[in-house]
Amino acid sequence: MNAYEELAAATVVTGFHATDAATFHDEVGATPFGGYVFFARNLTSVEQGRALTDAMRARANRLLPPVIAIDQEGGRVVRLRDGVECLPSAMAMSATGDTTLIAQAGEQCAFDLRRMGMNVNFAPVLDLALAPQSTVIGTRSFGRDPARVIATAGAFTRGLHRGGIVATPKHFPGHGGTSVDSHLALPVIDGSLQRLATRDLAPFRAILPQCRAVMSAHIVIEALHDERPVTLNGPFLNEWLRTNCAFSGVLFSDALEMQAIAGTLGIVEGAICALAAGVDALILSGGPDESRRIIRAIASAIASGRIPLERMMQAVERMRSLRTQFAAPLAVDARPPYAGIAKTIAARSITTLRGNPVAPFHRIVAFSGEVEHGAVDLEPSAKGFESHIITLPLQPSFAEVDAVMQSLGEERIVVFMRRAHLYPEQHAAIVRILAERPETLLVSTLEPYDALSFPQAKHVVCTYGDDAAMLSALHDVLDGRASTTGSLPVG
Repeated sequence: MNAYEELAAATVVTGFHATDAATFHDEVGATPFGGYVFFARNLTSVEQGRALTDAMRARANRLLPPVIAIDQEGGRVVRLRDGVECLPSAMAMSATGDTTLIAQAGEQCAFDLRRMGMNVNFAPVLDLALAPQSTVIGTRSFGRDPARVIATAGAFTRGLHRGGIVATPKHFPGHGGTSVDSHLALPVIDGSLQRLATRDLAPFRAILPQCRAVMSAHIVIEALHDERPVTLNGPFLNEWLRTNCAFSGVLFSDALEMQAIAGTLGIVEGAICALAAGVDALILSGGPDESRRIIRAIASAIASGRIPLERMMQAVERMRSLRTQFAAPLAVDARPPYAGIAKTIAARSITTLRGNPVAPFHRIVAFSGEVEHGAVDLEPSAKGFESHIITLPLQPSFAEVDAVMQSLGEERIVVFMRRAHLYPEQHAAIVRILAERPETLLVSTLEPYDALSFPQAKHVVCTYGDDAAMLSALHDVLDGRASTTGSLPVG
Protein backbone atom coordinates (compact mmCIF):
# COMPACT_ATOMS: atom_id res chain seq x y z
CA MET A 1 0.00 0.00 0.00
CA ASN A 2 1.14 3.54 -0.65
CA ALA A 3 1.07 6.25 2.04
CA TYR A 4 -2.33 7.61 1.02
CA GLU A 5 -3.86 4.14 1.07
CA GLU A 6 -2.52 3.60 4.58
CA LEU A 7 -4.11 6.86 5.70
CA ALA A 8 -7.39 5.82 4.11
CA ALA A 9 -7.29 2.36 5.69
CA ALA A 10 -6.80 3.89 9.15
CA THR A 11 -10.21 5.57 8.83
CA VAL A 12 -12.12 2.46 7.71
CA VAL A 13 -14.04 0.26 10.15
CA THR A 14 -14.95 -2.71 8.02
CA GLY A 15 -17.50 -5.45 8.28
CA PHE A 16 -16.42 -9.02 7.55
CA HIS A 17 -18.00 -12.44 7.13
CA ALA A 18 -15.70 -14.73 9.11
CA THR A 19 -16.66 -16.57 12.28
CA ASP A 20 -13.21 -18.06 12.98
CA ALA A 21 -9.69 -16.66 13.15
CA ALA A 22 -8.26 -18.49 10.13
CA THR A 23 -11.05 -17.32 7.82
CA PHE A 24 -10.78 -13.83 9.25
CA HIS A 25 -7.05 -13.63 8.45
CA ASP A 26 -7.68 -14.85 4.90
CA GLU A 27 -10.51 -12.35 4.41
CA VAL A 28 -8.69 -9.31 5.78
CA GLY A 29 -5.27 -10.04 4.33
CA ALA A 30 -2.56 -7.46 4.98
CA THR A 31 -4.82 -4.40 4.95
CA PRO A 32 -4.27 -2.30 8.12
CA PHE A 33 -7.90 -1.38 8.74
CA GLY A 34 -8.65 1.09 11.50
CA GLY A 35 -11.16 -1.30 12.94
CA TYR A 36 -13.81 -3.96 12.54
CA VAL A 37 -17.54 -4.04 13.21
CA PHE A 38 -19.34 -7.19 14.34
CA PHE A 39 -22.78 -8.21 13.11
CA ALA A 40 -24.94 -11.18 14.11
CA ARG A 41 -23.45 -13.11 11.17
CA ASN A 42 -20.07 -13.09 12.96
CA LEU A 43 -21.16 -14.29 16.40
CA THR A 44 -22.29 -17.63 17.79
CA SER A 45 -21.08 -17.37 21.40
CA VAL A 46 -19.02 -15.25 23.78
CA GLU A 47 -16.09 -17.66 23.51
CA GLN A 48 -16.17 -17.71 19.71
CA GLY A 49 -16.40 -13.91 19.58
CA ARG A 50 -13.45 -13.60 21.93
CA ALA A 51 -11.32 -15.87 19.74
CA LEU A 52 -12.02 -13.54 16.82
CA THR A 53 -11.16 -10.35 18.71
CA ASP A 54 -7.97 -11.98 20.00
CA ALA A 55 -7.03 -12.58 16.37
CA MET A 56 -7.76 -8.94 15.55
CA ARG A 57 -5.50 -7.66 18.30
CA ALA A 58 -2.78 -10.16 17.42
CA ARG A 59 -2.70 -8.75 13.87
CA ALA A 60 -1.86 -5.33 15.30
CA ASN A 61 1.23 -6.75 17.01
CA ARG A 62 2.91 -3.73 18.65
CA LEU A 63 0.78 -1.21 16.81
CA LEU A 64 -2.35 0.40 18.21
CA PRO A 65 -5.23 -1.99 18.89
CA PRO A 66 -8.00 -1.70 16.31
CA VAL A 67 -11.49 -0.39 16.92
CA ILE A 68 -13.58 -3.50 17.63
CA ALA A 69 -17.18 -2.33 17.51
CA ILE A 70 -20.71 -3.68 17.77
CA ASP A 71 -24.31 -2.46 17.96
CA GLN A 72 -25.45 -3.84 21.31
CA GLU A 73 -28.22 -1.45 22.31
CA GLY A 74 -30.64 -3.79 24.06
CA GLY A 75 -34.12 -4.74 22.89
CA ARG A 76 -34.34 -5.67 19.23
CA VAL A 77 -30.91 -4.31 18.25
CA VAL A 78 -28.40 -6.76 19.68
CA ARG A 79 -25.88 -8.87 17.81
CA LEU A 80 -25.54 -11.64 20.38
CA ARG A 81 -28.21 -12.88 22.81
CA ASP A 82 -26.78 -16.13 24.14
CA GLY A 83 -24.30 -16.05 27.00
CA VAL A 84 -24.74 -12.32 27.74
CA GLU A 85 -27.20 -10.25 29.74
CA CYS A 86 -29.76 -9.56 27.03
CA LEU A 87 -31.07 -6.15 28.05
CA PRO A 88 -34.57 -4.91 27.28
CA SER A 89 -35.05 -1.93 24.98
CA ALA A 90 -33.94 1.63 25.71
CA MET A 91 -37.60 2.60 26.07
CA ALA A 92 -38.09 -0.13 28.67
CA MET A 93 -35.07 1.14 30.58
CA SER A 94 -36.48 4.65 30.46
CA ALA A 95 -39.88 3.44 31.68
CA THR A 96 -38.28 2.33 34.96
CA GLY A 97 -37.42 5.97 35.69
CA ASP A 98 -34.36 4.74 37.61
CA THR A 99 -31.11 6.24 36.32
CA THR A 100 -29.03 4.22 38.79
CA LEU A 101 -30.49 1.01 37.41
CA ILE A 102 -29.92 2.20 33.83
CA ALA A 103 -26.28 3.05 34.56
CA GLN A 104 -25.86 -0.45 36.00
CA ALA A 105 -27.35 -1.87 32.79
CA GLY A 106 -24.75 0.06 30.79
CA GLU A 107 -21.99 -1.27 32.99
CA GLN A 108 -23.27 -4.84 32.62
CA CYS A 109 -23.41 -4.39 28.84
CA ALA A 110 -19.81 -3.12 28.88
CA PHE A 111 -18.77 -6.13 30.96
CA ASP A 112 -20.19 -8.56 28.40
CA LEU A 113 -18.59 -6.71 25.49
CA ARG A 114 -15.18 -6.66 27.17
CA ARG A 115 -15.46 -10.39 27.82
CA MET A 116 -15.71 -10.70 24.04
CA GLY A 117 -12.73 -8.36 23.63
CA MET A 118 -14.68 -5.46 22.13
CA ASN A 119 -13.99 -1.81 22.88
CA VAL A 120 -16.66 0.34 21.14
CA ASN A 121 -20.45 0.09 21.39
CA PHE A 122 -22.54 1.97 18.83
CA ALA A 123 -25.01 3.01 21.53
CA PRO A 124 -26.97 4.62 23.07
CA VAL A 125 -29.62 6.01 20.72
CA LEU A 126 -30.27 9.69 21.52
CA ASP A 127 -33.01 10.06 18.90
CA LEU A 128 -36.30 11.28 20.35
CA ALA A 129 -39.45 9.19 19.90
CA LEU A 130 -41.26 11.84 17.87
CA ALA A 131 -42.80 9.92 14.96
CA PRO A 132 -45.40 7.22 15.76
CA GLN A 133 -45.04 5.93 12.21
CA SER A 134 -41.31 5.28 12.72
CA THR A 135 -40.30 1.67 13.13
CA VAL A 136 -36.59 2.25 12.55
CA ILE A 137 -36.26 4.06 15.91
CA GLY A 138 -39.33 3.06 17.95
CA THR A 139 -38.39 1.40 21.25
CA ARG A 140 -34.70 2.05 20.56
CA SER A 141 -35.40 5.58 21.83
CA PHE A 142 -35.36 6.48 25.52
CA GLY A 143 -38.42 8.65 24.99
CA ARG A 144 -40.02 11.74 23.56
CA ASP A 145 -38.96 14.39 26.10
CA PRO A 146 -35.39 15.71 25.68
CA ALA A 147 -34.89 16.05 29.45
CA ARG A 148 -35.90 12.44 30.02
CA VAL A 149 -33.59 11.23 27.25
CA ILE A 150 -30.71 13.28 28.65
CA ALA A 151 -31.17 11.69 32.08
CA THR A 152 -31.71 8.08 30.96
CA ALA A 153 -29.42 7.83 27.91
CA GLY A 154 -26.83 9.79 29.87
CA ALA A 155 -26.99 7.17 32.62
CA PHE A 156 -26.51 4.32 30.12
CA THR A 157 -23.56 6.20 28.61
CA ARG A 158 -21.95 6.61 32.03
CA GLY A 159 -22.42 2.91 32.69
CA LEU A 160 -20.69 1.95 29.43
CA HIS A 161 -17.80 4.27 30.22
CA ARG A 162 -17.55 3.02 33.80
CA GLY A 163 -17.39 -0.51 32.42
CA GLY A 164 -14.53 0.35 30.07
CA ILE A 165 -16.39 0.57 26.75
CA VAL A 166 -16.43 3.61 24.44
CA ALA A 167 -20.04 4.75 24.07
CA THR A 168 -21.04 6.11 20.66
CA PRO A 169 -24.27 8.11 20.93
CA LYS A 170 -26.32 8.17 17.73
CA HIS A 171 -27.72 9.35 15.31
CA PHE A 172 -26.49 12.96 15.30
CA PRO A 173 -28.33 15.36 15.15
CA GLY A 174 -31.42 13.18 15.74
CA HIS A 175 -33.33 10.72 13.55
CA GLY A 176 -36.53 10.71 15.60
CA GLY A 177 -38.43 13.37 13.68
CA THR A 178 -38.88 11.30 10.53
CA SER A 179 -40.65 8.02 9.85
CA VAL A 180 -38.44 7.28 6.82
CA ASP A 181 -35.82 4.59 7.44
CA SER A 182 -32.37 5.66 6.21
CA HIS A 183 -31.62 1.98 5.55
CA LEU A 184 -34.19 2.21 2.76
CA ALA A 185 -34.27 5.85 1.59
CA LEU A 186 -33.01 9.35 2.40
CA PRO A 187 -35.05 10.87 5.26
CA VAL A 188 -35.77 14.61 5.55
CA ILE A 189 -36.25 16.39 8.88
CA ASP A 190 -38.61 19.35 8.58
CA GLY A 191 -39.12 22.29 10.94
CA SER A 192 -36.92 25.22 11.88
CA LEU A 193 -33.29 25.11 12.97
CA GLN A 194 -34.37 26.60 16.30
CA ARG A 195 -36.66 23.62 16.93
CA LEU A 196 -33.87 21.24 15.93
CA ALA A 197 -31.52 22.98 18.36
CA THR A 198 -33.87 23.03 21.34
CA ARG A 199 -35.47 19.63 20.78
CA ASP A 200 -33.57 17.00 18.72
CA LEU A 201 -30.09 18.32 19.43
CA ALA A 202 -30.56 18.80 23.18
CA PRO A 203 -29.49 15.26 24.22
CA PHE A 204 -26.37 15.45 22.05
CA ARG A 205 -25.40 18.85 23.43
CA ALA A 206 -25.77 17.54 26.99
CA ILE A 207 -24.06 14.16 26.59
CA LEU A 208 -21.38 14.52 23.89
CA PRO A 209 -18.89 16.64 25.87
CA GLN A 210 -18.28 13.54 28.02
CA CYS A 211 -17.90 11.21 25.01
CA ARG A 212 -15.03 10.17 22.78
CA ALA A 213 -17.21 9.05 19.84
CA VAL A 214 -20.49 9.84 18.10
CA MET A 215 -22.31 8.50 15.03
CA SER A 216 -23.90 10.64 12.34
CA ALA A 217 -27.35 10.27 10.78
CA HIS A 218 -27.91 10.00 7.03
CA ILE A 219 -30.67 12.60 7.12
CA VAL A 220 -31.31 15.88 5.30
CA ILE A 221 -32.17 18.97 7.35
CA GLU A 222 -34.79 20.76 5.27
CA ALA A 223 -34.22 24.14 6.96
CA LEU A 224 -30.63 24.21 5.70
CA HIS A 225 -31.81 24.26 2.08
CA ASP A 226 -29.02 21.81 1.36
CA GLU A 227 -29.61 18.42 -0.24
CA ARG A 228 -26.61 16.82 1.43
CA PRO A 229 -27.33 14.44 4.33
CA VAL A 230 -25.67 15.42 7.61
CA THR A 231 -22.96 12.77 7.19
CA LEU A 232 -21.74 14.65 4.09
CA ASN A 233 -22.46 18.20 5.24
CA GLY A 234 -19.21 19.79 6.41
CA PRO A 235 -20.52 23.23 7.43
CA PHE A 236 -23.28 21.68 9.53
CA LEU A 237 -20.90 19.22 11.21
CA ASN A 238 -18.37 21.94 12.00
CA GLU A 239 -20.90 24.37 13.43
CA TRP A 240 -23.40 22.09 15.12
CA LEU A 241 -21.26 19.14 16.23
CA ARG A 242 -17.77 20.52 16.81
CA THR A 243 -18.76 23.99 18.05
CA ASN A 244 -22.29 23.87 19.48
CA CYS A 245 -21.87 20.43 21.07
CA ALA A 246 -18.23 20.99 22.06
CA PHE A 247 -17.32 17.59 20.64
CA SER A 248 -13.67 16.82 19.89
CA GLY A 249 -13.71 13.04 19.54
CA VAL A 250 -14.19 10.60 16.64
CA LEU A 251 -17.17 11.05 14.34
CA PHE A 252 -18.27 7.69 12.93
CA SER A 253 -20.50 7.58 9.89
CA ASP A 254 -23.50 5.32 10.00
CA ALA A 255 -23.06 2.41 7.57
CA LEU A 256 -22.47 3.77 4.07
CA GLU A 257 -24.25 0.80 2.51
CA MET A 258 -27.57 2.20 3.74
CA GLN A 259 -29.74 3.38 0.85
CA ALA A 260 -29.68 6.99 2.05
CA ILE A 261 -26.06 7.00 0.78
CA ALA A 262 -25.70 3.94 -1.46
CA GLY A 263 -28.94 4.70 -3.30
CA THR A 264 -28.09 8.36 -3.92
CA LEU A 265 -24.41 9.24 -4.33
CA GLY A 266 -23.18 5.67 -4.09
CA ILE A 267 -20.87 4.17 -1.48
CA VAL A 268 -17.55 5.27 -3.03
CA GLU A 269 -18.60 8.87 -3.57
CA GLY A 270 -20.29 8.87 -0.18
CA ALA A 271 -17.08 7.76 1.51
CA ILE A 272 -15.03 10.47 -0.16
CA CYS A 273 -17.57 13.19 0.62
CA ALA A 274 -17.96 12.02 4.22
CA LEU A 275 -14.24 12.26 4.93
CA ALA A 276 -13.99 15.63 3.23
CA ALA A 277 -16.94 16.87 5.31
CA GLY A 278 -15.41 15.93 8.65
CA VAL A 279 -16.22 12.28 9.32
CA ASP A 280 -13.26 10.51 10.96
CA ALA A 281 -14.26 6.84 10.67
CA LEU A 282 -16.25 5.19 7.88
CA ILE A 283 -18.49 2.22 8.69
CA LEU A 284 -18.38 -0.12 5.69
CA SER A 285 -20.47 -3.16 6.48
CA GLY A 286 -20.11 -5.07 3.22
CA GLY A 287 -16.75 -6.73 3.74
CA PRO A 288 -12.99 -6.28 3.30
CA ASP A 289 -12.97 -6.60 -0.51
CA GLU A 290 -15.43 -3.74 -0.90
CA SER A 291 -13.61 -1.77 1.78
CA ARG A 292 -10.29 -2.13 -0.09
CA ARG A 293 -11.91 -0.82 -3.25
CA ILE A 294 -13.11 2.23 -1.36
CA ILE A 295 -9.70 2.72 0.26
CA ARG A 296 -8.12 2.96 -3.19
CA ALA A 297 -10.73 5.53 -4.25
CA ILE A 298 -10.08 7.58 -1.09
CA ALA A 299 -6.33 7.50 -1.73
CA SER A 300 -6.91 8.84 -5.24
CA ALA A 301 -9.12 11.59 -3.80
CA ILE A 302 -6.34 12.59 -1.39
CA ALA A 303 -3.81 12.65 -4.22
CA SER A 304 -6.07 14.84 -6.36
CA GLY A 305 -6.87 17.23 -3.53
CA ARG A 306 -10.57 16.34 -3.28
CA ILE A 307 -9.86 15.33 0.31
CA PRO A 308 -7.32 17.82 1.70
CA LEU A 309 -4.34 16.08 3.26
CA GLU A 310 -4.73 18.19 6.40
CA ARG A 311 -8.34 16.95 6.82
CA MET A 312 -7.21 13.36 6.33
CA MET A 313 -4.45 13.69 8.90
CA GLN A 314 -6.96 15.16 11.35
CA ALA A 315 -9.21 12.11 10.95
CA VAL A 316 -6.30 9.70 11.35
CA GLU A 317 -5.08 11.51 14.45
CA ARG A 318 -8.51 11.40 16.08
CA MET A 319 -8.69 7.67 15.39
CA ARG A 320 -5.16 7.21 16.74
CA SER A 321 -6.06 9.06 19.93
CA LEU A 322 -9.16 6.92 20.45
CA ARG A 323 -7.22 3.72 19.89
CA THR A 324 -4.68 4.61 22.61
CA GLN A 325 -7.40 4.70 25.28
CA PHE A 326 -9.09 1.30 25.03
CA ALA A 327 -9.51 -0.80 28.16
CA ALA A 328 -8.03 -4.29 28.09
CA PRO A 329 -10.37 -7.28 27.56
CA LEU A 330 -11.78 -9.10 30.56
CA ALA A 331 -11.61 -12.82 31.20
CA VAL A 332 -14.41 -14.69 29.49
CA ASP A 333 -15.42 -16.22 32.83
CA ALA A 334 -15.14 -12.98 34.83
CA ARG A 335 -17.78 -12.33 37.50
CA PRO A 336 -20.62 -10.09 36.21
CA PRO A 337 -21.30 -6.85 38.08
CA TYR A 338 -25.08 -6.95 37.75
CA ALA A 339 -26.26 -10.44 36.85
CA GLY A 340 -30.00 -10.64 36.28
CA ILE A 341 -30.43 -6.93 35.68
CA ALA A 342 -32.41 -7.57 32.48
CA LYS A 343 -35.17 -9.24 34.51
CA THR A 344 -35.15 -6.39 37.02
CA ILE A 345 -35.52 -3.79 34.26
CA ALA A 346 -38.28 -5.75 32.55
CA ALA A 347 -40.23 -6.14 35.79
CA ARG A 348 -39.93 -2.46 36.70
CA SER A 349 -40.67 -1.13 33.21
CA ILE A 350 -44.12 -2.65 32.62
CA THR A 351 -46.62 0.19 32.64
CA THR A 352 -50.33 0.08 33.36
CA LEU A 353 -51.92 2.89 31.42
CA ARG A 354 -55.30 2.21 33.01
CA GLY A 355 -57.45 -0.56 34.41
CA ASN A 356 -56.59 -3.92 35.92
CA PRO A 357 -53.65 -5.93 34.49
CA VAL A 358 -54.27 -9.04 36.61
CA ALA A 359 -55.68 -11.97 34.64
CA PRO A 360 -54.75 -15.32 36.23
CA PHE A 361 -57.29 -17.13 34.03
CA HIS A 362 -56.94 -15.85 30.50
CA ARG A 363 -56.58 -16.57 26.82
CA ILE A 364 -54.15 -14.58 24.69
CA VAL A 365 -54.97 -13.37 21.20
CA ALA A 366 -51.55 -12.57 19.74
CA PHE A 367 -50.92 -10.84 16.45
CA SER A 368 -47.77 -12.48 15.17
CA GLY A 369 -45.62 -12.76 12.08
CA GLU A 370 -42.76 -11.06 10.31
CA VAL A 371 -42.21 -7.58 11.73
CA GLU A 372 -39.93 -5.09 10.00
CA HIS A 373 -36.47 -4.17 11.24
CA GLY A 374 -35.69 -7.23 13.30
CA ALA A 375 -38.28 -7.14 16.07
CA VAL A 376 -38.32 -10.46 17.88
CA ASP A 377 -41.21 -12.64 16.76
CA LEU A 378 -43.48 -13.81 19.53
CA GLU A 379 -43.15 -17.59 19.53
CA PRO A 380 -39.49 -17.95 20.58
CA SER A 381 -40.06 -15.61 23.54
CA ALA A 382 -43.42 -16.92 24.74
CA LYS A 383 -42.24 -19.47 27.30
CA GLY A 384 -44.98 -19.95 29.85
CA PHE A 385 -47.68 -18.63 27.53
CA GLU A 386 -47.80 -21.48 24.99
CA SER A 387 -51.05 -23.06 26.15
CA HIS A 388 -52.78 -19.69 26.37
CA ILE A 389 -52.04 -18.32 22.90
CA ILE A 390 -54.24 -18.10 19.84
CA THR A 391 -52.39 -16.41 17.00
CA LEU A 392 -53.65 -14.14 14.24
CA PRO A 393 -51.65 -12.62 11.38
CA LEU A 394 -50.50 -9.02 11.71
CA GLN A 395 -53.22 -8.11 9.20
CA PRO A 396 -56.00 -10.66 9.74
CA SER A 397 -59.06 -11.10 7.57
CA PHE A 398 -62.58 -10.73 8.99
CA ALA A 399 -63.06 -14.49 8.67
CA GLU A 400 -59.87 -15.22 10.64
CA VAL A 401 -60.98 -12.91 13.44
CA ASP A 402 -64.46 -14.42 13.38
CA ALA A 403 -63.05 -17.92 13.80
CA VAL A 404 -60.98 -16.84 16.79
CA MET A 405 -63.89 -15.03 18.44
CA GLN A 406 -66.04 -18.15 18.16
CA SER A 407 -63.32 -20.29 19.76
CA LEU A 408 -62.91 -18.16 22.89
CA GLY A 409 -64.22 -19.43 26.18
CA GLU A 410 -65.17 -17.57 29.33
CA GLU A 411 -61.64 -16.65 30.41
CA ARG A 412 -60.51 -13.05 30.30
CA ILE A 413 -59.05 -12.07 26.92
CA VAL A 414 -55.55 -10.58 26.74
CA VAL A 415 -54.57 -9.11 23.36
CA PHE A 416 -50.90 -8.85 22.41
CA MET A 417 -50.88 -5.90 20.02
CA ARG A 418 -48.03 -5.55 17.54
CA ARG A 419 -48.07 -2.17 15.78
CA ALA A 420 -51.84 -2.02 15.45
CA HIS A 421 -51.43 1.71 14.83
CA LEU A 422 -49.71 0.79 11.54
CA TYR A 423 -51.85 -2.20 10.49
CA PRO A 424 -55.50 -1.21 9.78
CA GLU A 425 -56.80 -4.79 9.78
CA GLN A 426 -55.23 -5.44 13.17
CA HIS A 427 -56.72 -2.20 14.51
CA ALA A 428 -60.17 -3.20 13.24
CA ALA A 429 -59.86 -6.64 14.82
CA ILE A 430 -59.02 -5.13 18.21
CA VAL A 431 -61.98 -2.73 17.95
CA ARG A 432 -64.21 -5.74 17.34
CA ILE A 433 -62.75 -7.70 20.26
CA LEU A 434 -63.25 -4.74 22.60
CA ALA A 435 -66.85 -4.31 21.44
CA GLU A 436 -67.68 -7.94 22.14
CA ARG A 437 -65.44 -8.43 25.18
CA PRO A 438 -65.13 -5.01 26.93
CA GLU A 439 -63.08 -6.41 29.86
CA THR A 440 -60.29 -7.41 27.44
CA LEU A 441 -56.78 -6.42 28.54
CA LEU A 442 -54.72 -4.83 25.75
CA VAL A 443 -50.95 -5.27 25.88
CA SER A 444 -48.80 -3.07 23.64
CA THR A 445 -45.81 -5.34 23.03
CA LEU A 446 -43.72 -3.06 20.79
CA GLU A 447 -43.94 0.73 20.47
CA PRO A 448 -46.46 2.06 23.02
CA TYR A 449 -48.41 4.02 20.42
CA ASP A 450 -50.78 1.04 20.26
CA ALA A 451 -51.70 1.78 23.86
CA LEU A 452 -52.82 5.28 22.88
CA SER A 453 -54.88 4.11 19.89
CA PHE A 454 -57.85 2.61 21.75
CA PRO A 455 -59.42 5.17 24.12
CA GLN A 456 -62.43 2.88 24.55
CA ALA A 457 -60.28 0.15 26.14
CA LYS A 458 -60.73 -0.16 29.92
CA HIS A 459 -57.49 -2.05 30.55
CA VAL A 460 -54.16 -1.24 28.84
CA VAL A 461 -50.57 -2.29 29.61
CA CYS A 462 -47.25 -1.53 27.84
CA THR A 463 -44.15 -3.77 27.74
CA TYR A 464 -41.85 -1.91 25.23
CA GLY A 465 -40.68 -5.15 23.70
CA ASP A 466 -41.58 -8.81 23.29
CA ASP A 467 -38.28 -10.38 24.31
CA ALA A 468 -38.08 -13.23 26.79
CA ALA A 469 -37.36 -11.06 29.85
CA MET A 470 -40.32 -8.80 29.08
CA LEU A 471 -42.80 -11.62 28.53
CA SER A 472 -41.61 -13.38 31.68
CA ALA A 473 -42.21 -10.20 33.68
CA LEU A 474 -45.62 -9.80 32.05
CA HIS A 475 -46.49 -13.38 33.01
CA ASP A 476 -45.90 -12.49 36.66
CA VAL A 477 -48.15 -9.43 36.33
CA LEU A 478 -51.00 -11.36 34.72
CA ASP A 479 -50.80 -14.04 37.41
CA GLY A 480 -50.92 -11.39 40.15
CA ARG A 481 -47.42 -12.13 41.44
CA ALA A 482 -46.07 -8.66 40.57
CA SER A 483 -47.36 -5.12 40.32
CA THR A 484 -46.55 -2.61 37.58
CA THR A 485 -44.53 0.52 38.33
CA GLY A 486 -43.34 1.78 34.92
CA SER A 487 -44.13 5.20 33.46
CA LEU A 488 -44.88 5.97 29.81
CA PRO A 489 -41.86 7.55 28.03
CA VAL A 490 -44.05 8.93 25.21
CA GLY A 491 -47.46 10.52 25.06
